[in-house]
Amino acid sequence: MMLTKDELSWIDERMKIYDIKYQEIYNEILDHIITAIEEKRKAGDQQDIKWLFQQVVDDHFGGFFGLENLATGQKDIYLQSVRRLWNASFRYYLNWQMLVFTLVAILISFKLPDVKMVRVTLMSGCLLLAFSPLLYTYFSLSGKIKTIKGKQSLIKGHMVTRAYVPGALLNLLIYAPQFVLLFTNKDDNWSFFKHVPTTVVTAILMVFVLLNLTAIRFCKEMMVANSLT
Repeated sequence: MMLTKDELSWIDERMKIYDIKYQEIYNEILDHIITAIEEKRKAGDQQDIKWLFQQVVDDHFGGFFGLENLATGQKDIYLQSVRRLWNASFRYYLNWQMLVFTLVAILISFKLPDVKMVRVTLMSGCLLLAFSPLLYTYFSLSGKIKTIKGKQSLIKGHMVTRAYVPGALLNLLIYAPQFVLLFTNKDDNWSFFKHVPTTVVTAILMVFVLLNLTAIRFCKEMMVANSLT
């Protein structure tokens, strides 16, 4: 038996007392509660909605703290699945074709002149590969995930975090040498890319190729898994 609009509004208001931070977990628990109450009504239980709600929370979740503990546990389970999906995406491209491609690129780099134009080109490639997954994720998720006030999207948060992995690595390569430069009285954010051999920069570029492909595949798989395509 379907609940009335007033009853659904009451449930929405009542759910605010629970500390459920993420929208996806909130939706799952809310849907479970509504379905359980509708089953009770269908079986002939015509008690007031507040009593039916509490019965479902007590019987299905173990009360107030049981529901909140479940929400925390669901987050941990979801995080494990995110890690597995990222690792699977990484292993998908960690194959002999990528190894051959990397070796060819490094061999070609030995023939490249060590001049500013070559370094700028390689650096531009790293920059593009580092941040394109983040742009891909942003535009892919545009308008597809809605959250209510006070809630965050677990899916969006993890997708953006993983998509930023290549960008985080690039920032590390750029700014980590600053700790060394502090003791040499130099001020050059691009020092790492200016002073290491071109072959090394090429190898780093290939790492970004791998991470770029991994991040984009991960985001695609996440969207399919959560029906966002």
